[in-house]
Amino acid sequence: MTVRHMYIFKTVCECQSITAAAGKLNMTQPAVSVAIKELESFYQVKLFERMNRTIYLTEAGNTLREYADSILDQFEEAEAVLRDGTSMARCRMGVNVSVGETFLPGMLKLLEEKIPGIHMEVLVGNTVTIEEKLNENEIDFAVVDGLKDQTRRVIQPLFRGEMAAVCAPSYGPHGPVTVKELAGYRLLLREKGSGNRVCIDAMFESHGCSARPVVDSISDLSLLKLAEEGFGITILPRELAAEQLAAGRLKEVKLTDDTLERQYFIAYNKKKYLTGRMKEVLQVLKL
Repeated sequence: MTVRHMYIFKTVCECQSITAAAGKLNMTQPAVSVAIKELESFYQVKLFERMNRTIYLTEAGNTLREYADSILDQFEEAEAVLRDGTSMARCRMGVNVSVGETFLPGMLKLLEEKIPGIHMEVLVGNTVTIEEKLNENEIDFAVVDGLKDQTRRVIQPLFRGEMAAVCAPSYGPHGPVTVKELAGYRLLLREKGSGNRVCIDAMFESHGCSARPVVDSISDLSLLKLAEEGFGITILPRELAAEQLAAGRLKEVKLTDDTLERQYFIAYNKKKYLTGRMKEVLQVLKL
């Protein structure tokens, strides 16, 4: 079977229609049908079932689609690397917002010192977005604190980051509290899908309660500002609140029965082809 067969098969899967796929590929409908029949004949399986003028993937079709996505991703990547020499020196990294606002500058500086001429392209987003980009091969690896799909990844621990619950001196408890007691205060938290929120939700759930924030935000800065103004307690990487804590504009709320800490990992797809430069980057970051 050829790469062309895989492209046609993948497009039919996406369109769920032979006719629509033919239009997208600028091919005739019979030519697309023939390509699918050739695949079915080659593998001796049925890839699609037709019901009510709509086609659906069979179990065998679903299996082939997983392999087709991987094959085509690697083919396109190899083509880009071979045609563009600069691709050999390029590394595309995705990091979640917490990493972007705390550790990223130091990571990039270290990479420039250890690997002269390195060309880093960095995407900062929430963990859900970073995982999507990893799935689509739009980044080479990710630095996050958790991924939903771990079966297809190589995941290695990097470092731990300390979190802090902070609020205005005029708000909140006057001493340490339990996690359940913390849940009773007005909480100002990062949005669902962020690594920060996943970590916080897991902590509350482990103590038999849940976080019910009065504010969900994609912006750490807005949460800090709201906390300074006395609107509630926010939980963020300690580095982000260091200036406000030192100046007395925020106070820390200590926990008696848990620690606020996050483990960060570096992850990439198991079938990812790693160039020599990518291997160097991974080695430096794991030091």
